Amino acid sequence: LTWHYNCELLPDREVKCFCGSKNCRAKPIINAPLPTTSSSSSQSTDESILSTLNLTNISKIKRNLFSRMISFRYLSSHKTSIYRSYNLRSFQLGHDQYSVVIHFLDDTERTFHIDRRCKGIDLLNEVFDYLELADERKYFGLLIEDLTQDFAYRWLDSTKTLKKQLKTNILSYHLYCKVRFFVKDPAKQIDDEFTKYLCVLQIKKELLSGKLPCQRSTAAILAGYIIQSELGDYDVNKHQKRYLNDFHFIPFQNSDFENEIQKYHKLNRGQSPADAENNYLRVASSLAMYGVELHKASVKISNTNNSLYNSIIELHVGVCAIGISIFQNSIKINTFSWDQITKISFKRRTFYVQLIKNPSPARV
Repeated sequence: LTWHYNCELLPDREVKCFCGSKNCRAKPIINAPLPTTSSSSSQSTDESILSTLNLTNISKIKRNLFSRMISFRYLSSHKTSIYRSYNLRSFQLGHDQYSVVIHFLDDTERTFHIDRRCKGIDLLNEVFDYLELADERKYFGLLIEDLTQDFAYRWLDSTKTLKKQLKTNILSYHLYCKVRFFVKDPAKQIDDEFTKYLCVLQIKKELLSGKLPCQRSTAAILAGYIIQSELGDYDVNKHQKRYLNDFHFIPFQNSDFENEIQKYHKLNRGQSPADAENNYLRVASSLAMYGVELHKASVKISNTNNSLYNSIIELHVGVCAIGISIFQNSIKINTFSWDQITKISFKRRTFYVQLIKNPSPARV
């Protein structure tokens, strides 16, 4: 039996043609552009086709259909017809499961298939099991790109189902595995060396993107530890003049900055990769914006003379291991340590922070 995959297999064991090919022996339908034949020959051909069809052949045809790409013809209300191509396996996968591409800190990626009814913790556990993270997986999370806003991301909620957090009209999702909570002193508080390595990669990316502000002199010190960890001790025979050209640490890196890195690389002789990474974390954790996640906020100040004229000050609220910091024009104006905070609550778009020494909550 010769017929094409864009033809339709009906429940009454008839194969109707939608392709219009001369080589297709399926039964034509009305308005199908097939070559005209005599009614007697067409009827005899149809009878011969139907006689060869049985339930076994039909089941084989169905299995063959669902294992290949099938073209369906969709007729609109207009006179013209619209053709679309779908992959049935992708369609069935997207209906029951999500295909999630996880981007890791070492610039590798892996695809995970998970049921859409599972919770966020199930996907987190699969990713952490793949990374072989043990006790310190609580520091990490998955970032979801918010398509409703430009360059906006939100963390995957471990308590909610995936279908409530991921759009259903997308076949493949891209999530980013990153450090969510930075400890105050990672060199001492983190025991696992692989977890420290992931923290180093995260800080390195934030320095390169400019998200983590840092002076060039401090950035050169940090880069020297990275080079020591990856290349070992400085060797004048192996490390020629331009051996740092393939490394990028800060925006707008130049030759003068690379010379500074080379100087610190020479000073780090004798340090093992683990020692160099510990020193890197020790210096990086002293930066003012280390581990601070900024959120936009505003404060409304009422005018005592005329309540109609109120001023609004734009701020940024930074949450980190030390506490909550308030920034105005990229300058830290106040910090509330976790020891001072007794209660945190919110009502709609108002955020309340209750302090020990202040009986009334601060509103942001």
